[in-house]
Amino acid sequence: MDFTDLVSLSYERGKRILERRNADILKENGQFFTPPSVARHMAKQLGQIQNGASLLEPAIGSGVLVCAVIERLIAEKRSLEISITAYETDNELCELSREILKFASKEAYKVGIKINWQVFQEDFVLACIPDDQPSLFDSSKSRKKTFTHVISNPPYFKLNAEDRRVKAVYGKLNGHTNIYTLFMALSAKLLLPEGKATFIVPRSFCSGVYFSEFRRDLLKEVTPFSLHVFQSRNDVFKKDAVLQENVIFSFEKLSQPQENRYWAGYINISSSNDDKNLEEGIISRQVSYKHFLSDHNGLLQFRLPTGMLDEQILDTVDKWKDTLEKLGFQVSTGRVVPFRAKRLLKERVKAGNGTAPLLWMQNVKSYQVEYPLEGFEKPQAVSVNDPSLLVPNANYVLLRRFSAKEDRRRLISAPFIGEEFEFEQIGFENHLNVIFRKTGTLSTSETIGLSAILNSAIIDRYFRIVNGNTQVNAAELRILPIPPLEVVKNIGEKIQTTQADTPEKIENIIFSILSTSKLLSEDFPMIQETRITMGKIEQAQEILEALGLPSAQQNEVSALTILSLAQLSERTQWREATNPMLRVHDILVEIKRRYGREYAENSRETIRRKVLHQFEQAGLVLRNEDDPARPTNSGLTNYKLSEAALAVIRSYGSPKWQSQLKRFIEQQGKLLDVYQKAKEHNKIPLHVAEGIEYKLSPGKHNKLEVAIVEEFGPRFAPGAKLIYLGDTAKKTLILDEIVFKKLGIPSSEHGKFPDVILYDAKRKWLFLIEAVTAHGPVSPKRHVELEKLFENCKAGKIYVTAFLDFATYKKYSSDIAWETEVWIAEMPSHMIHLNGDNFLGPR
Repeated sequence: MDFTDLVSLSYERGKRILERRNADILKENGQFFTPPSVARHMAKQLGQIQNGASLLEPAIGSGVLVCAVIERLIAEKRSLEISITAYETDNELCELSREILKFASKEAYKVGIKINWQVFQEDFVLACIPDDQPSLFDSSKSRKKTFTHVISNPPYFKLNAEDRRVKAVYGKLNGHTNIYTLFMALSAKLLLPEGKATFIVPRSFCSGVYFSEFRRDLLKEVTPFSLHVFQSRNDVFKKDAVLQENVIFSFEKLSQPQENRYWAGYINISSSNDDKNLEEGIISRQVSYKHFLSDHNGLLQFRLPTGMLDEQILDTVDKWKDTLEKLGFQVSTGRVVPFRAKRLLKERVKAGNGTAPLLWMQNVKSYQVEYPLEGFEKPQAVSVNDPSLLVPNANYVLLRRFSAKEDRRRLISAPFIGEEFEFEQIGFENHLNVIFRKTGTLSTSETIGLSAILNSAIIDRYFRIVNGNTQVNAAELRILPIPPLEVVKNIGEKIQTTQADTPEKIENIIFSILSTSKLLSEDFPMIQETRITMGKIEQAQEILEALGLPSAQQNEVSALTILSLAQLSERTQWREATNPMLRVHDILVEIKRRYGREYAENSRETIRRKVLHQFEQAGLVLRNEDDPARPTNSGLTNYKLSEAALAVIRSYGSPKWQSQLKRFIEQQGKLLDVYQKAKEHNKIPLHVAEGIEYKLSPGKHNKLEVAIVEEFGPRFAPGAKLIYLGDTAKKTLILDEIVFKKLGIPSSEHGKFPDVILYDAKRKWLFLIEAVTAHGPVSPKRHVELEKLFENCKAGKIYVTAFLDFATYKKYSSDIAWETEVWIAEMPSHMIHLNGDNFLGPR
């Protein structure tokens, strides 16, 4: 078993155990294993792991996350000693994790890493609460050790109020909390100052009343530095039917707790559609704490703006000082709980049967109430014999408490106009939020206007930034910022007088009145909606994905480039796209003018190489159509959208979109498919003296290794045999154990070997060669390490640092040890000898 498979090994073996169990039991225990790609990404969030580090995994499962850390340390090839402490309540998983850790520790030991580990079969939270201390938040008497790092995918399930773990945090968390917040809170307490932790958890802790005090207490102890959002609600744990939005939340422990902190600086917020291509597919940006943290109306929240449009929405809506609560509106849930009122429910309202209409969540569509529903299998009437279940027939704003993943909006609201129903009383089912006046009744214009605001793209987007739950709670609605009441009335009146009957017309009215009321800035975009509320940048990214561009060309700068080439701003429609010829400089100017993004002039080459070049390959753009013979490095070089690409872009959001997209792909193909097919062809061939050909994975490092064998070897080590070579993908490609044994070198230590080793049996010379493209020359420290490693070698040792070009050599020249050699591939006939009188020979 190759050590690079540790994560997959632990994941697959753990999954086999869980697959034998009932799905309801797994859900009850909150057991969901971390996919390997996510685990490896989380391991990177822990920063530098030094000798003597101590790692905590409070819910180890089968050991996936711990294996990701060990894999990373092995790949870094640094000799060190660390300790791992883990907890697990499941007996079978506990035994498996011990077996996995035992195996992983042996693999790590081969490259000089010593791991001391313990896996305790007990509840982490209860194990860390001292017997004489009722609350884990008072850590002054804590008997548990502290840690430099924490990594965890804790269980997810709600706790009963009588649970001992809930009592331990009584007074710190409101309502029934979830088990994962206890893991996070306690882990933060156990972190050493400047220690780092990373968790994958539901996004729900970022918002909501129940978690407000947890968030406030947490920020007294730690500074969040990274938060990754999985935009798809169920793709990360797809096979486990986890429907929460998930985030990877990483933070660093403060030197000492701080009250009333002043927040300056930034947090890195990134997003990806799912757990695939976590490195290439990530859209990442620095977000100020001003946008990340909100502390309005006594509720502290973590907000997740993932783009410029999101920040613009936060800046705008945060200035609205009114809320439903401040304006005297009340929000409550529907009174009818079906299973409790089962005997009072009737199929339909009929004359003389003593019933009133019963409205369900399904009766509420955007901007309208549909009653009765044809083909609806649930009772649509409720007996009037229990007045406590009914409300007077009046004006109400209805809003669904839950949204389905296929819904285009998170907030779905409709005005209930009492005069349209010829009944004295109405029943509302419990899955509805009902908005009404505390005293008096809502006017028709208030009802229509308020419902329109709640349905609007700007408020829906704001709610998504702030709240990751599928549930829309009454408590959060009460403090949701809304425009002044007069503006709400104006919107309602305008919808009535113009008889606006489509979402597009109503959105235009809302946008117009908010703009003329100075509640939107002059440059605020008219938000167009597709599957979810998306701005032009996000829509352009969706187009690039649909066209089959690789993940690296679906990022924000790629989206801005195609938007600039199409001459599109937030307020222009896709059908208005054009295709003028633009230089890269012109594209940068357009990006700044249309989207407020300013890129330095030295970004031109990056955009040319990493965006436009791929667009040209994909058939999206034409270069120098006016003069095809013009050289690329000319200042007049320009780019324009191809007619085929223009047709696709113009059709976005229209009925022709799918047919135009299909036609383009049939004509041009998907660049992603081309790249994937080319991977094997891109591998670098290596020919050795014995006539054998090896295929190395593409990359600068392996290209240099090939040059060492095929160019350096024949010139400076003629007749030498290649006895070791590492490939960046396969780690070890060639290892001649027989020769190493004859030379007295233990081949088990190959993880510490330099990149290439040649052996000249005639002269008994061993060439130890480091191939340097990004790090790792034969420095004084590395020289001592290699001397120690090869101290029993029976051959004379020659140390060589190889570079692809002179520029890279200059970068590392001051780090190279004396009495070693330097070879540069672009000058293959020459070598540089660092001091001493013995050129190219053993010391």
